[in-house]
Amino acid sequence: MTQNVDRLVDHLFCHKAGEMIAILTRHVGARHLSLVEDVVQEALVNIVLRTGEGSANDGLVMDEKGRVYIASNKAGKIWRYDPKTKETVLIMQGVVGIASMAFGAGAWDATSIYATSTFNPDHAKRVWRIPVGVKGAKIYYGNE
Repeated sequence: MTQNVDRLVDHLFCHKAGEMIAILTRHVGARHLSLVEDVVQEALVNIVLRTGEGSANDGLVMDEKGRVYIASNKAGKIWRYDPKTKETVLIMQGVVGIASMAFGAGAWDATSIYATSTFNPDHAKRVWRIPVGVKGAKIYYGNE
């Protein structure tokens, strides 16, 4: 088990960490790059250990408190990881294929996460609303 988890963490760091850092840096601004790198490192290790092997994490957003939400695609769950407290909380389950998350904006509730599902014909063309009671992290554009 430990070898498999180690391989999965290595794979995520090699192939997904850069993508996650880019996504989060766009949300919080380049001036917080060091913090984002630390959050991604801790989140990858903690989420893999808690969501289990083969959960196929797919989807990532951050709230204004710095907590990271991860869609566990194959497991059909959304997890919230708080890098300050190291706490991982299951906030939704039962939607196999959950992915592509974003916080609401405009006419969409800003204190909810919206997600789609993939590879699940029962949930095709559906958008899920997950109330989380906090807004997403501010997205920075350009030289803000």
